[in-house]
Amino acid sequence: MNEHENPEDVLTAEMRAIALEQIKSGAAEEHIEALLVAKGLDPKAATDLVADVIRTRYDSGKGLGFSAAGVNTMLMGAVTVVGGVVLPLIEQGYGGQPIYYISWGAIIFGSIRFFLGLMEYFGL
Repeated sequence: MNEHENPEDVLTAEMRAIALEQIKSGAAEEHIEALLVAKGLDPKAATDLVADVIRTRYDSGKGLGFSAAGVNTMLMGAVTVVGGVVLPLIEQGYGGQPIYYISWGAIIFGSIRFFLGLMEYFGL
């Protein structure tokens, strides 16, 4: 600890770090509050601290574990599925040939990619 640091600020920073790690691991708020109380924080301060950490994570876009990379993966999967359906239709329009195939590979790959992105988005 630096001689210019307030011991209360250091304690609060340590408690915030503990609360944040517990939130990331999916612990219930009540469990986190009980852990903070066991570490020496009073119950009201523990409740306020947990609420503040959750609010801060939510405001920063990380509140529910949502991932921008997940959105990108979902979008690319959807584009691949649409391409697998639309390209044979376009080919039929130019050639006048009946459609004998659908690009199943693109549809299946795109669907898998979409659902992987969905899972990534929700942090599963």
